[in-house]
Amino acid sequence: MSRPGTLDGMRSILHAAAGLLARAEISESDATVRGYAGEQLITFALKLSEEGSITKQWTEACAPAPEGLVLWIRPARRAYDPLFDRILLKWEIKKGITVRHLAGDPRFDAAFLVEGAPRQVVRELFSDEEIRKGLLELSVAYDRPDIRHGEGPLYLEPMLSASEGRLSIHLPRWIEDAEQASLLVRTTVRLAALGAEIVRRGQAGSDQGDTSDYRGQAAQERRMRDEQEVRDLRLSIARRGAWRRRQLIRGYLAGSAALIVYVAGVLTFLYLTGEWRPWQ
Repeated sequence: MSRPGTLDGMRSILHAAAGLLARAEISESDATVRGYAGEQLITFALKLSEEGSITKQWTEACAPAPEGLVLWIRPARRAYDPLFDRILLKWEIKKGITVRHLAGDPRFDAAFLVEGAPRQVVRELFSDEEIRKGLLELSVAYDRPDIRHGEGPLYLEPMLSASEGRLSIHLPRWIEDAEQASLLVRTTVRLAALGAEIVRRGQAGSDQGDTSDYRGQAAQERRMRDEQEVRDLRLSIARRGAWRRRQLIRGYLAGSAALIVYVAGVLTFLYLTGEWRPWQ
């Protein structure tokens, strides 16, 4: 499996990522670094997927996701997004099957579409300036996909996701700059650590006192609310998936019908002008 640039260049990227982690292990054969930030296992990798004549390349950093956190972040605008995808997003927001979280930072809110639950955890995560700044700097990769390899991510593919115990940041190209590699690792570590701290604080509050006590009862209610928000988000995502499939089917049917009408119109015109006589 070949990697971008020279072998020395790849090594510098891997060593930049490893330099931020404790007990780091570098595997040059699959361009992967594994190490620890505190007690959390962090993985950094240059990834490659080949399907027929199409080669996809991306960079990924992963960490354990905070318990109960479900999160997706996509760039809100990209120069190469098809017009259909932009229209689709507007309709999803209007219909309420895509619900954006706003951080209150105009630049960040304009750059990203953030979906997640529990809402309080998501709000606290993106109130952190270091996380917002890191994601904004990393998002530059989405504005210049390397189309030579057909690797520009689809509209539905997130830049950041957290679900089922795994948090990952995905960039649609191989990182070739050591500083960018370091930034990707730092941002991943910060997200995982702060997310775990926020969830831990919430759980500590829920575990304090008897539920008959006002504070304990309020904490228990908050936990139940958080769990309901996660269920609601998963349901919303399922509804959105079904809605998108219906729109694709309708689009194909409408396109096929339009093509049939067009062909019929052309044949009718040719027949009436005497240019086409199938029975002669």
